[in-house]
Amino acid sequence: MQLDKEVQKIKDSLSGRGLLTNQFQILQRWETSPTDVRRAILQEKPEIVHFSGHGQGQAGLVLVDDRGQPKLVGADALADLFQFVADNVKCVLLNACYAEFQANAIVKHINYVIGMQQEVWDITAIAFAVGFYDGIGNGYSIEESFEIGRNAIRLEISDSASTGRKLGSSDRVKIEQTKSIPQHLIPILKRKIDLSDDELISSCGVDYKQLRHLLTLKKWQEADEETYKLILSISHQMRFEEIACLDLQTIDKLWIRYSEGHFGLSIQAKIWQQAKNQTNSWQKFCEQVGWLHKQKQGSLLLNWFNRPTEIELLVLRENIHNQPLSSFSLGYLPLLAKNISAIYKDSSSEREKRLQIFFNRLQECRL
Repeated sequence: MQLDKEVQKIKDSLSGRGLLTNQFQILQRWETSPTDVRRAILQEKPEIVHFSGHGQGQAGLVLVDDRGQPKLVGADALADLFQFVADNVKCVLLNACYAEFQANAIVKHINYVIGMQQEVWDITAIAFAVGFYDGIGNGYSIEESFEIGRNAIRLEISDSASTGRKLGSSDRVKIEQTKSIPQHLIPILKRKIDLSDDELISSCGVDYKQLRHLLTLKKWQEADEETYKLILSISHQMRFEEIACLDLQTIDKLWIRYSEGHFGLSIQAKIWQQAKNQTNSWQKFCEQVGWLHKQKQGSLLLNWFNRPTEIELLVLRENIHNQPLSSFSLGYLPLLAKNISAIYKDSSSEREKRLQIFFNRLQECRL
């Protein structure tokens, strides 16, 4: 296997000129034991877990024991581990032969799992990884990046030779030049089923099914408006200190799940934590999430931020109609904080106070 080559190409994809390349940190673990894997996942809390190595189908993925000898780890054991980090890990990529069995088990807890159906050649695995991370690094969703990776296989593979990722495979296999790649060489994407009704938890009897429906259809504008109505209801007209954490967590879980981790209250909370101690913290936050709009008037740039208005809020909402995820800044939605800013537009001190209460409540609810 050419694991060092694969890792280097992934680094190139995520450290080049992509839109989001400066937002990724790549952490590596080589020749890992089950203990190493568990500790790395629990300590680092990654968003993407990428496994490159050997697979033996139902028998398991190949790790190493304390003596450095191959050790098979079964699907159920791996799946049980991932249930503890399901809130952090967005995607698991199993770049190994016969990994579909493990993918089926892990996807019970993780939203997206990518696996290989049968034996996979190095050239196929590397081509897919490069294409997939090219997409991620440029702001495309996991599903879009998956398709970019599949396309990369078709673009890259020609008259080549490579070895497989099945333990003990040593025969070099000729990939005949063809217009179509054998289907078993193409990775498959497993998706976790939608949030069940039992997961739509509310402390005050609120029904979140409509919000789930809108997010499932990727109707971002309508989902944002529905979220605002729900928040008005459960906050007793913007009394954020009274919002039940369970409801905030449910709203956040819905946004995170159906935007593939691109939108959500918890994402905005993290961005606010980075901006709050800076000069003009609210403006810095708006810049980061893409809410700071500017218009040209002659050679002059007019900054809308100076007077947030309902008009600006309307424009922000209109901008999300039928747009792909990759066109938005991380944390662009929902627009709750922007609604607060518009409501208290005539009193900067009151606006800052209400925003602080809002973000403090998110932190108290561990978002």
